[in-house]
Amino acid sequence: MEPAKLVKHSIADAMREEMLSGRIFPGDRLIEGTWATRLGAAKASVREAINILMVEGFVTKTAGRSARVINLTENDVLHIYELRSGLEGLAARLVVEHGCSFDELTAAIESMRASIVRGDYRALLEADLEFHLALSERSGNPFLFDAARKVLIPFFAFVAMRVQVAHRDPEAWLETVADHEQIVRVLEIGDPFVAEQHVHRAMRSFTETGYRVWVERNSQDRAK
Repeated sequence: MEPAKLVKHSIADAMREEMLSGRIFPGDRLIEGTWATRLGAAKASVREAINILMVEGFVTKTAGRSARVINLTENDVLHIYELRSGLEGLAARLVVEHGCSFDELTAAIESMRASIVRGDYRALLEADLEFHLALSERSGNPFLFDAARKVLIPFFAFVAMRVQVAHRDPEAWLETVADHEQIVRVLEIGDPFVAEQHVHRAMRSFTETGYRVWVERNSQDRAK
């Protein structure tokens, strides 16, 4: 038998795979007893697995209620992009003001491109998340970084589920990769306020891409 530490991670892996493959949907309840029976595991191990998925952003839970797969409405997504515009715009300005290195950002972009070549959308989104977390962290403002993490991690978990279910071709993200490259080029110019304004504009572009994914998925739902 696997040690308890590995059991909870194995259960989390199984549950995450169900979410990403579209067999569990955003908003679905995760009942500990049901999963314990299904996987032949202790309820305590399932509870620990759910906690792992909460940290990763795939699951939400409020006091006195069952855990649920994260679910965002269209308005939620638009509001998140508005918040990201403010947070990441400020992060870009601070990165330039502090003269930080852009190596982490460039490495994340390279990972995005490599993921497209492999057709690996999960790795693509992970690299995308790494880019935005790195931008926020390099700002040097720990409160900004903490706020960005709380917004970005669950958001990208939700996007990962939407993209998988919509069967979106990773090559469709080439335009998004180019947008990320342009952010780095603007940062390299060295004008903090230009960098901030550019990220605001980039977020509008990302919003349009995200909305297209939303429309594609809803169109497929109506066709079933």
